[in-house]
Amino acid sequence: MKLLNLFLHSFLLLNLNSPILGFVAGKKVTQDGYRVEIFECDDHLDALSTEHRQRKVKGSSYRICFKPNEKALEDGVAIERIDHFQWELHHKRGVVEQEAVVNGQGDNLLTILSCEDDGKICFLDSMLTVDFYIDGGSVLGYGEASLTGNRGKVEMERYLFPHDFKFTVLNPDGTEMTEDELADFRNRLEAQETDTIPDEKDEMQETTDEIPVGTKQEEL
Repeated sequence: MKLLNLFLHSFLLLNLNSPILGFVAGKKVTQDGYRVEIFECDDHLDALSTEHRQRKVKGSSYRICFKPNEKALEDGVAIERIDHFQWELHHKRGVVEQEAVVNGQGDNLLTILSCEDDGKICFLDSMLTVDFYIDGGSVLGYGEASLTGNRGKVEMERYLFPHDFKFTVLNPDGTEMTEDELADFRNRLEAQETDTIPDEKDEMQETTDEIPVGTKQEEL
């Protein structure tokens, strides 16, 4: 039960602000707090909403955008180049891989890469090889970008076609938490964060006694 409480504490602390799972953006951050956000975007380079995300259809071209986070932009830091980027699909019979960007260049056949506004935003249009349609699984895209001004490199990661799950936090009586209750719940979790990693030889502090830990999961 203690291990379950520890898991729920960690999971909820990380995910209460994002009820829809399926992607990780800006995986690596420089010591200055700079990262590159990666997201699905439209012809105007605006982020697609969840309901308008791209679907896995053979022969389609998929567009993703790369953008420095707000801190980087405020400090005048942009993207020098997308060093490399590749697609990856894990399925029952193995792994399918496709290099989309190598040494800062798309292959101009299946992938076209372009940056605008002095590196404040870049976008990639890419088609997947037929092997990626062996099943309906999510496709992972990941790579690395260099920042301007010798500010270092950052890793990036994004899933296309994720399977969405909605996690609902429940009160002890089984009712769904309101937004105010969720905010209070998160504040209490953050306040107790340093007390929830037990030593192997010590008893775990019962930090969840007064905090509800029920969740309900729905596949969308």
